[in-house]
Amino acid sequence: MYNVTYTGSPPKKQRFVLRSYDINAGMVVRIHYPDAMSYSLLKNGKVIEFNMWDENARMYGRVNSIFCGENRYIGV
Repeated sequence: MYNVTYTGSPPKKQRFVLRSYDINAGMVVRIHYPDAMSYSLLKNGKVIEFNMWDENARMYGRVNSIFCGENRYIGV
């Protein structure tokens, strides 16, 4: 689990890479952005949509680690 907090302006583009001999290895990157801009997550040039709204939790669905790039947005 990696928590990223920017002390200045966040970069326009950034890349996270996990290298492992274990095919089941994974990582979670949580980024706290200092602004209310809209951001997109891309994998191999394609946008990965964020998890759908969970009516029971009253927020976007949690990350269940089902696929690479799974993400959610928590509004400010």
